[in-house]
Amino acid sequence: MLKNCPTSCGVCKEKCFDKDVACGGWARLGECTKNPSILSTCPVSCGVCSEMCIDKHGDCPMWSLSGSCESNPGYMLKTCPNSCQVCGSEEEMQPKMCADGDREQCLVWGDSECDRNPAPVMKSCPSMCGLCTTVCIDHKSDCKNWAKGKDGKACEIDSDFMSTNCPFSCGICSKLHVFPKDEKQEL
Repeated sequence: MLKNCPTSCGVCKEKCFDKDVACGGWARLGECTKNPSILSTCPVSCGVCSEMCIDKHGDCPMWSLSGSCESNPGYMLKTCPNSCQVCGSEEEMQPKMCADGDREQCLVWGDSECDRNPAPVMKSCPSMCGLCTTVCIDHKSDCKNWAKGKDGKACEIDSDFMSTNCPFSCGICSKLHVFPKDEKQEL
């Protein structure tokens, strides 16, 4: 299961993207709340997804513990932004929100500085340096419990609140990637 169904088993998170060029316009017109069925078509424009520091390799926690974030920052901060605590430190190894600390300074440095001086620049400017991954996750820590509420129908009954704040627990994330039946997926 872990190899064949990594997203469902929690090994990785869904990568998000809008599937229609009209999503931005629909979101500005308020369609995300008027018509929640477009959330799986327009997850970025509707705010279902967030920029997060997500490790891109399964060995990141081990590499981080061995000191590789400091000894090889050019590779490690790009590949293992969560384990290297690019987006802040917490005791839990959960992905954190990814955003530039000082957007104006990041623009002055430019993305070329990310390669020349990786350790300080990538930690200050993770978005500009391309370390952020847009993923579909719950935005509130209580989502899992809330989704079970109201006899398991909280996502339907409170769809405006729940679909925006708890897309993972309400099953919206699993609808983001629909693969053709005949297409084999290499995992």
